[in-house]
Amino acid sequence: LPGKIWRVRYSYLMSPEFKKAMESLFGNVNAAAITNAPDHLKETLEKDIAAAEKYETMSEKERAEQGGDSKQDMFIAKINIDGDDNALLIYNPVRLHPQMIDWINTLGEVKFIVSGSSSHTNFLPDAAKQFPSAKIICASAADLKCQGVGMRPADFLYDVVRDEVPKRYSGRGTYQDALEALQGQARLFHIRGDVCTQALFVLVHKHLFEVDLLYVNSDEKLRETEFESGTSIQH
Repeated sequence: LPGKIWRVRYSYLMSPEFKKAMESLFGNVNAAAITNAPDHLKETLEKDIAAAEKYETMSEKERAEQGGDSKQDMFIAKINIDGDDNALLIYNPVRLHPQMIDWINTLGEVKFIVSGSSSHTNFLPDAAKQFPSAKIICASAADLKCQGVGMRPADFLYDVVRDEVPKRYSGRGTYQDALEALQGQARLFHIRGDVCTQALFVLVHKHLFEVDLLYVNSDEKLRETEFESGTSIQH
């Protein structure tokens, strides 16, 4: 969206070992999986099996090349906070080279850094360091993990609600506090029931940001509750 939203794509090499570890984490695709899968997924699973079988016959060089690259997108949105039209929200920060930081600073002042996943957090601590006055919005798991490598505590935990604040998070900003701080400029949708990632969708300027939705296998559709007020999306 010209002048309002920018996408920054970060590409990086993924080693074959890491690729194989990911396959182990998410399970192997086999004939039984195809039999039990919904009809609309069977063709995709068959292709996955064929690709996996081909991988096993490759040379070491070919396997290294098959590690390939992976990509992540960072989104930057210009919003209005306290009358400042040049306030910025960063969603899913990626690696920030010096030139990238300089460019972001030409767009405006970073007011919010939002992590949309508890898994893709490698670059969240550095973003918090580069923009020390920005408010951090993330899930409790991401907050705990990133504090372990020196990040300051997040300002808002989107998976914590006012009526259910655990003692360990007493005094920390909640989901509702984050919405108020955003002053209606962005809406947050925490996907309750999402496995591993505690995914957060962010709606800005009629554009929906998503980074890492890892939902359970099901044909059921996501059911959205109280969309107009901005709340959780439940299975």
